[in-house]
Amino acid sequence: MTRYNFSELSDFEFESLCRDLLQAELGIRLELFTPGRDQGIDIRHLTSSGAKLVVQCKRYDPSAFARLHNQLLKKDLPQIAKLQPDRYLVMTSV
Repeated sequence: MTRYNFSELSDFEFESLCRDLLQAELGIRLELFTPGRDQGIDIRHLTSSGAKLVVQCKRYDPSAFARLHNQLLKKDLPQIAKLQPDRYLVMTSV
């Protein structure tokens, strides 16, 4: 299996890669937010009916699953609960 070193990418480059992969997989256009205060949204898709897909991109060392899990539960979950998306995805390097 090929191994990739995502640590060489900037946060924005990693999020752009995630967006490109998801667009190809899901067959939809995804909106990428610029770095900054995004309220927990890195990537988003809104349908014409108003349904909302929210994606968060998490670039952690492959051995850092426990740290990623803790981050998602303690910090990100409350933010996502406020947003109330119809679908929520996490893209990670772990």
